[in-house]
Amino acid sequence: MRISWILVLSATFAFVLPFLVIYLPYALFSMYMHDLRTASSSIHIQASMHSVFESATAMLCLVPPVSALAFVCPSIPESKRDSALMLQQVSGAQQAFLDQLTRYAPTPEVFAIVSSIQRAAHFAFVFDGTIALQSGHPQGPEGNRAGGMLSDIHHLSRELLVSLREVGLHVEVAIARVASIQSSVVTGLVVLHNARVYSDHRLRTNPPRFDRIVALFANASSDSAQHVLQEVQRAMSISSNLSSTLDHFRRTAEPARSCAPVSKPLCDTISPLFFRHTPLSSVSDRLALLQVTLQEELDESSREIATPPALTMYPVQAVRAILEAQLRVYRKQLLVLRRTRRFLESGKFGAK
Repeated sequence: MRISWILVLSATFAFVLPFLVIYLPYALFSMYMHDLRTASSSIHIQASMHSVFESATAMLCLVPPVSALAFVCPSIPESKRDSALMLQQVSGAQQAFLDQLTRYAPTPEVFAIVSSIQRAAHFAFVFDGTIALQSGHPQGPEGNRAGGMLSDIHHLSRELLVSLREVGLHVEVAIARVASIQSSVVTGLVVLHNARVYSDHRLRTNPPRFDRIVALFANASSDSAQHVLQEVQRAMSISSNLSSTLDHFRRTAEPARSCAPVSKPLCDTISPLFFRHTPLSSVSDRLALLQVTLQEELDESSREIATPPALTMYPVQAVRAILEAQLRVYRKQLLVLRRTRRFLESGKFGAK
């Protein structure tokens, strides 16, 4: 009797395991998101986890006998177009979008610029009496910060550093989200290819439909773009306030006599406060480019399929090859973003 149960359980496990493998990208994504969860990113992460799980389920629904279960695999309207080509086109557009996100995401150089301004304001404030930096004492942008413009500059710089870090986190979540969805698709295609009921002949004559996956891809891009855009707009607002406060400070602080009685190292430290053309403008420009990229993604409500070249492989094989190539790109992008995040977490740009 015990042997019979062992045989039944072994057979069940051998049957179920290939299907559960499709959910492995979801499990890995959940673990990856553990280090990225903050008050700002938690909603984005939750939506991303849901879409990654949905994509794994959608791929599972392509494999018999699961595809026959209506409560697991609801039917959706199918497009008359080739869904494999639609998936290739949408994933290609996603890659272009995520390439732009990675290009304009905050870099260590961006954090260094803002951190230098914060550090300069800190030292100038501490040694205000010594270096004779006299300025007015207006209220901060939120009306709850006292101590003059130097205090405001320090506070705004700190806020901007935090917001820029959140922008980087949201970009990392967006790329990891798409990469995990694609990984689910690739894993599902492997299971589909290995399923005995799907011979090479069946894949060639009756390829699976990817309509549901295409919809999940499109929704993932637009949803992530909205979350990133919200934080980008917040960072742009802080950057604008910081720039205005710096301009006001330069006009009233009399920089010509500021460093006269002080040592050169201290003068070098506070010099970012007196740059006529502040490097902060490069930070604002990068955020503006990021905003344009995100807005274009949101404004593009539908993507028309161009007439594609003839495929040299079967549709399933073509989709898998393209998605695997894109996954390699996404992993490199995530590596760059992860290095930036860990560089920040090392404390080099901690607020004073």
